[in-house]
Parts: sequence; C-alpha cells; structure tokens
Amino acid sequence: MKKFRHKIYWTFNIVVALLLIISHFSSYLSPEVFWPAAFLSFTYPLLLIINILFIAWWFFKDFKRALLSIIFITLTYSSLSHLFPVNFSSPPKTSDAASKIVLTSWNVRLFDLYNWSKNNETKNKMFDYLVKRNSDVICFQEFFHQNKKNSPFITKDILTEILKAKEIHQEYTTKAIDDQYFGSATFSSYPIVKRGRIDFGDAPSNICLYTDVLIDSDTVRIYNLHLASIRLSNEDHKFIEEISENNKSVKLQSGSLKIFSRMKKAFSLRAKQVGLIAQNISVCEHPVIVMGDFNDTPNSYTYRQLTKNLTDIHNQLNSGIGGTYSGFGNIFRIDYILVSEEITAKSLVVNKLKYSDHYPLEAILTINR
Repeated sequence: MKKFRHKIYWTFNIVVALLLIISHFSSYLSPEVFWPAAFLSFTYPLLLIINILFIAWWFFKDFKRALLSIIFITLTYSSLSHLFPVNFSSPPKTSDAASKIVLTSWNVRLFDLYNWSKNNETKNKMFDYLVKRNSDVICFQEFFHQNKKNSPFITKDILTEILKAKEIHQEYTTKAIDDQYFGSATFSSYPIVKRGRIDFGDAPSNICLYTDVLIDSDTVRIYNLHLASIRLSNEDHKFIEEISENNKSVKLQSGSLKIFSRMKKAFSLRAKQVGLIAQNISVCEHPVIVMGDFNDTPNSYTYRQLTKNLTDIHNQLNSGIGGTYSGFGNIFRIDYILVSEEITAKSLVVNKLKYSDHYPLEAILTINR
C-alpha cells in the first residue's frame, strides 16, 4: 500500500513539474494568438508551491525524486526571480552631482468617489499623504476631476494648489453627467515639453500617457499607463468569498465561467495594449520611466514584453512579492515602475495605505551622466 501511494505521488509530481515548465514558457506567448497561455502562466505561483511541497516530501522519503522538482524550478528561474526576487546588495552608487527624482505612482480609485472606504475623509487623507510625500513627479491612474467650482471633486485644482508638482498632463477617457471626468494624470515639478497619449480602441476606459519632462539638461519620457482589468463585479467578489468559505450553495459553474470569460478578455486586451506601448518606447530617443497599473502579474506576457529592455526596480532593489493590490490577501503585484539603462533606481517602497484598492509606489531615481 505504501509503495502504491508513493507511485501515485510520484506520478502527480511529474505532472505538476511538467506543468511548471509549460506555465513558465507560456508567458512568452501572446494571449491574442493563444489565449490559454495566459491562464497557464497565471498558475505558475500555485504550481511552484506544489513543487516545493514535493521537494520537502521526497527529501525525507526518497531524495533522488526530489531532484525532479529542484531541476524544473531551476529551469524556470527567470519566472521565480520575477515573482519573488531576493536582494542582499546595497543600491547602486551614483555621482553626487546626479539629480535626485522623487516619484509616486498610484491608482487612486477615483479618490474614493463612491465612498468604497466608508469614510468621508478618505479623499482628504489622500491629499494629506501627497503633500507630505512631496514628489517631483506623480502618476495617477483612475484619476477623477470635476470642473465646476462648487463641485466636491475639483481634484485637479486642489492638487495644483497644494503640490509642488504643478505642471499637469491629464487625459480623460470618459466624460459623464456633464461634469465628471475619468482618466489618468501626470503631475510634474519639472517643465513638460511634450504631451502624448496612446489610445486603446477596444478598451476606451484604459489609456497610456507619455510626458516628456526637462530635468536639468536632460529630457526624460514618463509613461503613465493603466491597462485593462478583469473588471470583477460585486457579485464576482461575493462569489469568490463564498468559494473561500466553502459555501456549497454557490452556483460554482456559472460563477466560474463568468470570471473565466472576464479574465480571457482582459488577457487579450492587455496583449494588444502592451504591443502599442512597447512600439512607442522602442522609437523613443530619451531615457524612459514607465509607471502605472499593469493589472497583470510578474509571470505574464504583459510584464515580459515591457521588461525586455527595461528594468523592474522592485526586482533590482527589493526582496519578496511586494504586493501592490490590497485585495486577495495582498499577494498580487500588479503596479510597477520600470526604467531604461540611463536611469538608476535608489529606492522603492510600497506604502501600505488603505485609502485605495492599490497601494502607492514611492521611488527615488537618478539620471546617469
């Protein structure tokens, strides 16, 4: 009986080890071409955990069999290092003459327009944080503004008054009820010399801004992007919670199919969006900083495309998952800051503020001269 049980375990171990390799290479395939690849790459963390458990099991039972998962995990090292980087070294040194750039990137969830936080002071607390942070450049996703002076969300006007970053590049994807503007915005304390936008036809609520700013004698292009989300409804969130609570009354099949369909659409949309952004970056003649809400994990096609020629500063400086989304146990890193080789990252902090469903990213960079 014991031998039979070990045989079953060994067979299952072989299967999950092979799936780990497949999930690793799936992130190189565009979901536009082969959409199942996106789901396979999404399962990498789970498959990694199962393989680690098998290593622990076989270590005490039959160490030679533990080598299978050890070898396969090693073969997927790039996916592992993206998901869970480990850094022991100090930040790279830069010249004393190098200009220090303080940045913040934050999906502000419309500054709590619909009072998701159930706290009427959340918007003002967000403003207070931004004043204390005193950033040179701030990239907002899910930015919301009203123009009428008696409106409660004259966001742009308030921010230009209280922040040192007073130059603005805002682009709106939606205008509703005459005076409600939804989109993204980049605030800069440096002169803005050029503004541009990349529109995504199939996803009009998403956008990428690119803003050229003059820092001393250097022009730097800052991309502020917000890519397609799964758009889970309240009903979908309730379904997931009920699943986690093992509620047997849940309509498992219909709920799962709805979420599956949303994920499939979002994976394909992001693949198209990231292609347009990567094309724009490839012809840019300036140093590049990319910030924003990618709505995708480090084991995704989206991430691999954008980090081909750019450095993820979290992986360069920090250790661990570095979750940026407050939901689902804070295990998802979907917001990023990437830089080109002309930029050196000195620090990156994920500030665990509870004002939005995303945490603000705080970075300090310098320009190499």
